[in-house]
Amino acid sequence: MHLFDMKEWIISITSIVLITSVLSLILPHGKIGKFIKGIFSILFMFVVIKPITYFNEESFSFKNFINTDEIILQDNYLDYVYCKRVEDYKANCVKIIEKLGIKNSVVNIDYIIDEVQKLKINFIKINLQNSVIISDKQHINIKEEIITEIASYLNINKNQFVIFGYNLTDIINSNVNFVFF
Repeated sequence: MHLFDMKEWIISITSIVLITSVLSLILPHGKIGKFIKGIFSILFMFVVIKPITYFNEESFSFKNFINTDEIILQDNYLDYVYCKRVEDYKANCVKIIEKLGIKNSVVNIDYIIDEVQKLKINFIKINLQNSVIISDKQHINIKEEIITEIASYLNINKNQFVIFGYNLTDIINSNVNFVFF
């Protein structure tokens, strides 16, 4: 079985178009002319779809069109993109914590890139050691609020968090708005 020849196909299409054009000038505009134009239109359709017949399971292969040996993932660029995405996640997590009334938090995200090049978050570390409560509302369960909000934002489980740097009982027993740890 021979491979499809693009040059022959283009010549066939051009020939059909030229013959149809000449016949439309020569033939009368009656029923016979319309019948002959219809036949050439069907012939033109068969010539146009001729390459499809060469795409059967035995002869058609994706490797014939793209040499997969030449495809190289640009690991450095992918690392850069994932690093930027994680930095955006960190910045947004800090903003979420600030909206909950805590300033100067530090967020670190431990992640991996899986076998299908998807970013997977292992866990989130939130350091509140140098944080300040900037809100005058009661922060009885601020740890749970932080975990809930960030887990919802990143679409991860609540057991993927490590929060350190404050003592919850000191916050509950304190009547001041600023607590340093």
